[in-house]
Amino acid sequence: MRALAAAALGALIAGSGMAQAASPDAWREHAAEVAKACAAASGLAKVKPRGPAAEFEAHSALLLDGRVASGAMKGTPERMACLFDKQTRKASVTPVQGW
Repeated sequence: MRALAAAALGALIAGSGMAQAASPDAWREHAAEVAKACAAASGLAKVKPRGPAAEFEAHSALLLDGRVASGAMKGTPERMACLFDKQTRKASVTPVQGW
């Protein structure tokens, strides 16, 4: 009986929302979606990811480099941090300095 209970508990834990394996194609698609959403949210010109996104359970975090697109600071280099919500598929950005 204990073995059955342990097996049932193991099966429950395994299927309880822990990270699921994804194919390399799925990860590439996700990375492209994050980069596109973050670039759009940043409003920067010539925006590029500074590296791969850091993946968390509910979010992806990405650093962006680009240039201010308009106004008195137009063309000035800018770095932004982006947080992409995996559930809502929306990106939020904030300027960062010294990263």
